[in-house]
Amino acid sequence: MIVIDIGACVGEFFKQYLDKPDVLIYAFEPLSINFKYLKDNYSDDRIKLYQIAVSNFDGESRFYKKFKVVNGRRQYDYVTCAGSSLKQDKKNVDPNVYEVVKVIKISTFVHQNKINKIDMLKIDVEGSEYDVIEDILDSKLYEITNRIHYEDHTRKLRSIRDKRDIILSRIEKLGIENKFILGK
Repeated sequence: MIVIDIGACVGEFFKQYLDKPDVLIYAFEPLSINFKYLKDNYSDDRIKLYQIAVSNFDGESRFYKKFKVVNGRRQYDYVTCAGSSLKQDKKNVDPNVYEVVKVIKISTFVHQNKINKIDMLKIDVEGSEYDVIEDILDSKLYEITNRIHYEDHTRKLRSIRDKRDIILSRIEKLGIENKFILGK
């Protein structure tokens, strides 16, 4: 069984598959502090960890950090910091605080690693979900993928609404809606 977790944070999604002896998990988490947590807490050979963001291009980008307010001050680097984003205009990130991260298309990764079947693909990339899904559609990666679980962050990022509508229309026209599961 192949599971790909894009936006792994601290592994909450993929750990539900660890009871399956035949599972191989590819987990992507670009934020340094969360990636360190994953490395420190998951030493299972069945989990391949990558400190890489996933989007619809290969290269590098700024990864804007989410903040929380503690005692009246913004705090950026804390484990479980879910919400950082490649999108500078996301409501809960600071456009002036970021890390530069490596970015890859999931289709590039799948091709490079000669993966020919994906049982579960989870996408929680804080506003770049429709960029990732665009790559999945363009590359026809959906043909080798059983289920794609994704989150929608348009409530925090109004600028992606048009893209969401275009992508959802493409999915409907292809007749593959049953492969896509919208999460919270």
